[in-house]
Amino acid sequence: MLLAGEVALVTGAARGIGLATVRLMLQHGAKVGLADIDETVGVATCSELQKEFSRNAATFIPTDVTDSMQLRRMFQTTIKEFGKVSIVCNNAGVADEQNWKKMIAVNMVAMMESTHLAVEFMSHTRGGEGGVVINVSSMGGILPMPFGPSYSASKFGIVGFTRSMTECLERDGIRVNCVCPEFTDTAMLATASMTSEQLEMVQSVGILQPEQVAEAILQLATDSSKAGAVMTVTMKRGIDFFLFPGDPGYSSKKSKL
Repeated sequence: MLLAGEVALVTGAARGIGLATVRLMLQHGAKVGLADIDETVGVATCSELQKEFSRNAATFIPTDVTDSMQLRRMFQTTIKEFGKVSIVCNNAGVADEQNWKKMIAVNMVAMMESTHLAVEFMSHTRGGEGGVVINVSSMGGILPMPFGPSYSASKFGIVGFTRSMTECLERDGIRVNCVCPEFTDTAMLATASMTSEQLEMVQSVGILQPEQVAEAILQLATDSSKAGAVMTVTMKRGIDFFLFPGDPGYSSKKSKL
């Protein structure tokens, strides 16, 4: 199994991309801590996964990722349950242009804090075994979204933070990557407030399934050559990598989406 012996911690794990990622990691032999703010759905989801896989394979940690104490506790609880954390998937996210400060706190600030906590608990320099952090951004983190500027800003921030942390974490034995999916069939998309023109644009691009994004996250978790990678998942090109000026192999033609 690809992830035998690994322990993953996934935020926003009760549904959507997070749940698809949890399920795929369990299928490949990992033990998983599921963190989510929705305790009712989270407990029920974890119970179903324990029945399907093993009672000792998954644990649920109710977590508001904007609360520093709760973020720390989700790491501590996962380590207490499974002995370590070796994969962190910062997936929790919201889309709410009206409440943009909260959105930045969830999408970007919490992701940064969770990554720093991953270093604290996983770093070789602090007695950890190292590992990988995968931050879930969006194609809105590469291309501007005129109907969601604050959302786009939060996702651009994830891309910039991930790429900038790469060299910082080499000595810690921690790789950090991010994945940028197109529109995905999740509750967040279903409840998004869009005009008819915006909805038509989404439909013309196409809508991914959460399982397609989970496959990309699994690739980033298992490919030890990837550090600072920005993986895209689109209907047109499938799983691919976006190269920036200065990246090995960069060309203006290659980086067009």
